[in-house]
Amino acid sequence: MAYILQKEKDRPIYVKAYHSIGSLKSAVETFISHPTVSRTHAIVHWKSNLWFIRDTSKNGTAVNNQKIPTNSDIPIKKGDKLTLANNQELLFTLVDDSPPCDMLIPLEEPSQSMSSNFPDAVYLSGYHLLPNEVAPQAILYKLPTNTWRIEYTNGPTKALDVNDGDWVYFDNRRWMLQCSLQGTDTLELTTSTRPIQDVLFRFNLSLDEEATQLELKTSQQTYDFQVRSHHYLTLNLARHKAADAQNGIDKAGQGWVYTELLAKELGTEISYLNIMIHRARKQFSDMLQQQYLCDHLIERQAGKLRFGGLHFEIYKGSELEHAVCC
Repeated sequence: MAYILQKEKDRPIYVKAYHSIGSLKSAVETFISHPTVSRTHAIVHWKSNLWFIRDTSKNGTAVNNQKIPTNSDIPIKKGDKLTLANNQELLFTLVDDSPPCDMLIPLEEPSQSMSSNFPDAVYLSGYHLLPNEVAPQAILYKLPTNTWRIEYTNGPTKALDVNDGDWVYFDNRRWMLQCSLQGTDTLELTTSTRPIQDVLFRFNLSLDEEATQLELKTSQQTYDFQVRSHHYLTLNLARHKAADAQNGIDKAGQGWVYTELLAKELGTEISYLNIMIHRARKQFSDMLQQQYLCDHLIERQAGKLRFGGLHFEIYKGSELEHAVCC
């Protein structure tokens, strides 16, 4: 994500897709307390795959020491110097001109126990296990409505909505969510999302049930999810759904399993079960590039879980164990 640096300051100012700079604290993204700075002095914004700056002030804005016309969009690029009100104390450099994106910005400095190469900010794209996939403490993922939702591995299983400016907590630090894309981006995400029910899941289980491989088939192509430990969790949920279908249970009630029972069946703790759920969802999101609703892969309801797919096959060795098509 693009950011600017103010002269003699080392904390980045991460730029939103529409980012205003000025002295009216309640109305701008970057607040500058200086008598020569207008309430909304300048606007940096993303358009047609480029960054632009627009002067909206009384005392002017300069790009590389050249004053720009008022209310005109002037393209800017990495390395350009932006000066407000002809004041060298109010000099900013566009250090990074990459496209805008959502991100988590740390509100506190890292503790001494953290590695020195820990990122200053976390760039967000789809489904994140934070601070890492090995020992996740928080799971942050994006919905088709262009909003974010968080779940914690050690705490309530209920997901919480996170909005622009809200903060979350993991790795002994507070982080603020900064959302960049607005408006039409929500519509584009929504219209490009496909229902998970359109996917055929094929589970390939070894005879000793030590290895589970998953394939997903759509009308366009087949995706190989390879062998992963979390596929065995999804497979067991699919088995419950198949058994309920064979027993004539209504579709709305098929496949629901209490979390405690499932953990017992798999011989694991509930906390690790939750981690496997999110690893499965993340792989689903990453492989299919958010075309499908990853939170529908494994659904939750009042302490229960179920597999969200409607069409699936389970092979143990070369033998077909279950085939369900709803």
